[in-house]
Amino acid sequence: MYSDTFERYIPTSLSASRFALAGASVGEYAVFAGGYTGSNSSVVDAYDTSLSRSTPQTLSFARESLSGASNANFAIFAGGYTNTWQSVVDAYSSSLVRYTPTSLPVTTSLPAGASVGNYALIAGGEKVSNVCTAAVTAYNTSLERSTPTELSVARGWLAGASVGEYAVFAGGYTGSYSSVVDAYDTELTRTKPKALSTARLGLAGASVGDYALFAGGYTGSYSSVVDAYDTDLTRTTPTALSVNRFYPARAAIGSSALFAGGESFNPL
Repeated sequence: MYSDTFERYIPTSLSASRFALAGASVGEYAVFAGGYTGSNSSVVDAYDTSLSRSTPQTLSFARESLSGASNANFAIFAGGYTNTWQSVVDAYSSSLVRYTPTSLPVTTSLPAGASVGNYALIAGGEKVSNVCTAAVTAYNTSLERSTPTELSVARGWLAGASVGEYAVFAGGYTGSYSSVVDAYDTELTRTKPKALSTARLGLAGASVGDYALFAGGYTGSYSSVVDAYDTDLTRTTPTALSVNRFYPARAAIGSSALFAGGESFNPL
């Protein structure tokens, strides 16, 4: 973890090592849930503002490749994979009490999550082997579920980020690499901003200031492309990443968005 002055801190490690987990924030907590470590995990770890770790009640169902999203009252973890595709949803309040809202209307692995207004949105993903979904599911601050207009194109391996009054879902794959971008406003009305400059899957989305950034990915080769959407959903293309990479991790701090790691190949 880094502070807004980029001083590094090393909090207590996760209670169980794992990958393909999901993260979301609620109140004064950063929450990390699920994943895989030789078997599917239901473990949940939470870190408060002093970086003290606690272990809330586990997920109701162990799974990997789930997605996290937040609204004002809950960190929500949805979908995933455990021997088959899942529709399970778990929600954690600002006091880390677990709730189990109505499940997603479809099974999905590796959907994208983003927030807008009073809603946490879960979009797309793979619903069965090599078949993707266009479903979008919204949970409000009372954990009531609604189903906004679907994505304009069904796809998995997409990315989500928020900017201004929009949740934005970009890229992905559905038989071919996608450059499609869908945006949802605070009324959950869908619009279609200008497409990504390069079609790709496995990109990362991050929100910082007045921009939603989508970086990296794969489109037959690893990508360093970055696309930015402002509060009017106007697209620009900032300086590319320093290294081509697939599925980088992302985070925002202060006025900066950081993209780290990922799978890459350097021929030199």
